[in-house]
Amino acid sequence: MSDTFTPRHRLALVLFVMLMGWSALWHGWLDPNTRLGLAQSLLLALSPALIPGLMSFISARGMLLGAGFAALLLFCHAVMSAWATPNWLAWPPILLSVGTVLALGGRQKPRTPAGSG
Repeated sequence: MSDTFTPRHRLALVLFVMLMGWSALWHGWLDPNTRLGLAQSLLLALSPALIPGLMSFISARGMLLGAGFAALLLFCHAVMSAWATPNWLAWPPILLSVGTVLALGGRQKPRTPAGSG
């Protein structure tokens, strides 16, 4: 499994963890929802982390795919928040989401079979 993670993949995972941390900070403490309690706000903010968590049972590449998908969901949420109420709190998740997806994207080298090359 460790041979699957390139430095770009590691960067993407670090950015995704930072994105999840910012989501928890944003929705839990900086701008909490007044109708929901803290526990519900954090549950909703961190629920996209379930996608790569569940896909990690398939493979490491599945986890990376899930992290990219969750980052795109959080990107959409942040853009809608930035559009609806111009708030600086929406910009860090936009940048972290774009960074995650860019780190995961691009041309991938095909895996060479063991013993060749």
